[in-house]
Amino acid sequence: MFNSFPQQPGISADLQLRSYLDCVDDQSGAAVEAACRRYRMGDVPGHDPRFLPSSAQFTAEVRKQQAMVVAKKAEKIEAPRNDVPASPPVAKWKLQAWLDFLSGVTSWDEFQTKIGRKQAAE
Repeated sequence: MFNSFPQQPGISADLQLRSYLDCVDDQSGAAVEAACRRYRMGDVPGHDPRFLPSSAQFTAEVRKQQAMVVAKKAEKIEAPRNDVPASPPVAKWKLQAWLDFLSGVTSWDEFQTKIGRKQAAE
């Protein structure tokens, strides 16, 4: 990552690297590598690509990447099976009664009577 940014006068690359490593020694190598890649590619929002990130900026990005590593390793939720219907099938005559009601062919009372929720008026 250091080769991707211009050398800054007065900053020791060795001390900067030690500072980075001291801040992220409890994070995974995959997270550190991902953070370095994002800085090199200019994908870290708010970072000025003319300068190396500070130790705090670098640590914050490594922590975000560590959360991504953990999330990728987490157990996946099983998708619902397609062979089991989510609800019982509806009879065609009930669907037709519903469509008739929605299109205005029948009234609410007639719909209720057709599906057996209401007794027919005599």
